[in-house]
Amino acid sequence: MTRTLGSVRGAARAYKAKGCPYRDLTDRCKGLRERLLAFMDEAVYPAERVFEVQILASGDPHFHPPVMEELKSNARERGLWNLSHPHAEWGSRSE
Repeated sequence: MTRTLGSVRGAARAYKAKGCPYRDLTDRCKGLRERLLAFMDEAVYPAERVFEVQILASGDPHFHPPVMEELKSNARERGLWNLSHPHAEWGSRSE
């Protein structure tokens, strides 16, 4: 990995502490942002060490660790998966 986990986590926390630089976000976007930040704190950051351990244990730097599937499932449950087409009328591409 080119960045250490500490630097990624620190950057995310610094961004969170400063608040969102975009003042004119819609209420929907603000809600998504809050849910995403909670997901990062509650699921992603705690899984970083598990990710590293699973990659190292596999011996393959291209291994797809099982913890990734758990995180994807969790993101889907929270409505944070595949947000590329979130319009209410057309629905999400993940549906």
